[in-house]
Amino acid sequence: MIEIANVNKAFHGAPAVTDLSLTVAEGEFAVLVGTSGSGKSTMLKMLNRLLEPDSGDIRVAGRDIRAQPPELLRRHIGYAIQSVGLFPHWTVEQNIAAVPQLLKWPRQRIQARVDELLALLQLPADFRRRYPHQLSGGQQQRVALARSLVKRPKLLLLDEPLGALDKKLRQQTQLELVNTIEAVGVTCIMVTHDQEEAMTMSSRIGIMSEGKLLQVGTPTEIYEYPSCRFTAEFIGETNMFEGAVVVDEPDRVEINSQELGGVIHIDHGITGPKGMHVWASVRPEDVRLDKQPLQPGANRAAGTVRDIAYLGSYSVYHVKLAGGKIVKAVVPSSRWCDANETAPTWDETVYLSWRADSPVVLTQ
Repeated sequence: MIEIANVNKAFHGAPAVTDLSLTVAEGEFAVLVGTSGSGKSTMLKMLNRLLEPDSGDIRVAGRDIRAQPPELLRRHIGYAIQSVGLFPHWTVEQNIAAVPQLLKWPRQRIQARVDELLALLQLPADFRRRYPHQLSGGQQQRVALARSLVKRPKLLLLDEPLGALDKKLRQQTQLELVNTIEAVGVTCIMVTHDQEEAMTMSSRIGIMSEGKLLQVGTPTEIYEYPSCRFTAEFIGETNMFEGAVVVDEPDRVEINSQELGGVIHIDHGITGPKGMHVWASVRPEDVRLDKQPLQPGANRAAGTVRDIAYLGSYSVYHVKLAGGKIVKAVVPSSRWCDANETAPTWDETVYLSWRADSPVVLTQ
């Protein structure tokens, strides 16, 4: 449905999007995620021709978007933004019907489409006569989505659509939005800075930083196999250990890390030279925490508990190693019940370890 090839955009000489290429299949829900200023919203605006690329090609359904007038292109594109943008003195029905009226749809067709969208978005039929100030934030967002879907677009563009909602409502609306878009069958590209939102809603994620697309993959691929430190640290939490390769064989690699104060062993090779400067990423949930000393070996370290964040079903321990490195470990609350032990407390010495298949080796 979408083909973006080598697109560049700069503002006053400062690059906003650099050599970006991406394809999105029909019916796919793709999310571009990154920090503020990473270029994700700029890319979305170029798809909608609110901005023009300096170079590169953008095709929607096989056609160059510059081969047709912007107003004709936008008839096939739905666009929803963070601020919702409902007209405050218009009813729900009037807001949803705004574009069809401009396109001079017959009145009966407009009413039927409004009814269809209200049902799809689980809004009672009598809501059609309400005004935006009479709706909750989540209901307003659903009306804004209905307005973007009213003309049955081929492509739906969402720019931080849930950013104005509180956390609990945002989480609830995420799943509703995904289900609605799946029911409609429209191809969707959303941009957000919220990593959890991207992981929850997308079929594929594109990680952006400083105008560049760093990695594209499914949520599982992005989380389990990040291609660089930025992705590993941006999506979820991780412990990053710097070091040098001392052994690299087809079935194993060993990294000497002064931060760990020992050797990190991984059960696969990386085909890199000895002495190569690398980082090993270990997710906190992969770190095991024990109160009893462990046998010496790789992937092990001792430290002192500095902070504990109790989050109900699990706790996050911040453990300071001898060299000063802070390592996070996620420990289920049931861990100490099963072992008939008391949980470690502040300033207590603990012992960390992880399996050889847990770390991911990163070269940049």
